[in-house]
Amino acid sequence: MNHPHIDLKPEEEIIWNAPIDTQIMNGINNRSRLIYGSLAGAMLLLALYMLILFANGFWGVTENIRTSRLIATVITGPAVLIALVALWAFVERFRLTGSHTMPAHYFVTNQRAISTRDNGEIFDEVDVSEISHTQIDGQGQTQLLMLARSNDESDTDEARKPPFLFVHLEDLQAVKALVDGFLPTET
Repeated sequence: MNHPHIDLKPEEEIIWNAPIDTQIMNGINNRSRLIYGSLAGAMLLLALYMLILFANGFWGVTENIRTSRLIATVITGPAVLIALVALWAFVERFRLTGSHTMPAHYFVTNQRAISTRDNGEIFDEVDVSEISHTQIDGQGQTQLLMLARSNDESDTDEARKPPFLFVHLEDLQAVKALVDGFLPTET
């Protein structure tokens, strides 16, 4: 099976690995781009409308030219601000949306669970010794496997790491059983 290269610890072996389905990843990315692109487009249209109001009020022919210019000047600031925020949101979403915001490949070794981005960079990892329990949540395509990290008494809420998640995989029950087999048993 073709997978990204990961650096293994001494005596560590890959037991299982699987990529996230590329169709699922592309669907998530395209939906996100459509939603945020539409919102940014709507904000740009609002800014354009406000700029047209400015132009009409400043250069348009009206009975009370001073009031029109004052209103136009007041509208300019929010219009420019909305346009800049829309442009920033549009560019930022396209930059962030994609394969680097979520894992593309999962590994389970005899020592840890690892998720990597499509470029091979480690997205998240957890040592098997740090896992307190495993749990499957959700239904259908939104199912995920959660590996809860052990809570150390020295951990504060800010320092506590979130659970390790397996998402967008077909057989989460098999992965759960595999990970559960490596969890330390309490005697």
